[in-house]
Amino acid sequence: MVSVCEKSSTLYEWAYRTGKLLYDLLLKKHGDPERARNELRVFLLNLRSEQIPERFRKILVDYVVSIASTGNLEISFPKKIKIEDPWTVDEFYRYSTAIIAGFFDAVFGSQIESRKEG
Repeated sequence: MVSVCEKSSTLYEWAYRTGKLLYDLLLKKHGDPERARNELRVFLLNLRSEQIPERFRKILVDYVVSIASTGNLEISFPKKIKIEDPWTVDEFYRYSTAIIAGFFDAVFGSQIESRKEG
């Protein structure tokens, strides 16, 4: 059992570690790195387009739980995501940006670095 939340101090770090785990699970499921990245790309685009904090959290939690359950992983969520208190506009902007950036860097960061070096 993996508890990503215990190892992470920020939302970005949680999303980065969770993104790496989800990518690995999708890679095992599909056997193709590009297909795994495409599935995560679609998830991130859907998440990024969400403008209501409650729906953002629901989409995030539902997707992470559905993918983690395929690999029998238990991923805990940070309090900022779990607690039902509504986010202010500023919190939504900061939290969603950190989460999306963490997932993006986990899945696509190495590709960007290799392009810069090449």
